Amino acid sequence: MRSLLDHANKYPDEANRAMQKVRKSRLTIHDIISATANCDKKEILAILPGVNNIMADSLSHIQLEYTKNKFNISFPKDDINLVSPLWIIGKSLYDLMTEDDVTRIRECPGCGWVFYDETKNGKRRWCNPLNCGTKDKMDRYRNRKMDAQ
Repeated sequence: MRSLLDHANKYPDEANRAMQKVRKSRLTIHDIISATANCDKKEILAILPGVNNIMADSLSHIQLEYTKNKFNISFPKDDINLVSPLWIIGKSLYDLMTEDDVTRIRECPGCGWVFYDETKNGKRRWCNPLNCGTKDKMDRYRNRKMDAQ
């Protein structure tokens, strides 16, 4: 990680372009996960071309390694590429969308964060029950009190 920072400091124009790409990718990834959480097929189809670009870039850098009688994937470590952290994120997005149950992808009604519901019954509502969950419950309690008056 330090070498990426050193490279960014040495080449600020390249770092700026990489940061713009990272920000755009972050928004695209959030949008596809949010649209999936909300089962918004129209939005999913609109975002998909951008997502496919992110994943194509990520998957094109995967290398297969064989060590200790086992195959593993890795990404090139030889050259410094400021967007290389996106490759790992893109691969994770690919895994999430193809290997996991996308009906368990949720968007927190309190803060808008997206999360994967790993509970047994699949009924988790908030990213964090102690923060957003407590706030939501308190808001509903206050609203009931106000309606009762």
